[in-house]
Amino acid sequence: MKPKVPGNAFTIFIKSLDQGELKLKDFMYDAAIKWNMLPEEEKDVFRTLAKKYEKQYCHEISQWEKNSVPGVVFQDRRQIKGQDVC
Repeated sequence: MKPKVPGNAFTIFIKSLDQGELKLKDFMYDAAIKWNMLPEEEKDVFRTLAKKYEKQYCHEISQWEKNSVPGVVFQDRRQIKGQDVC
């Protein structure tokens, strides 16, 4: 099964929160406000995790490509802002 692309720092932050009984729209609104008020040092924790998960993804996707059907050519690795991620 193909590995899923990991989230960015904000999505990791969202996963750390408890939605409780809030509607998704309200939860996301509150999460965005909390993220914007979060000190840079605390955001860096999530950014570091995002980088770690991205490296893990790169390794997993490379393994997946090697173990896939022979002769299949995969597109170039995913790019963000014009730079290779893997």
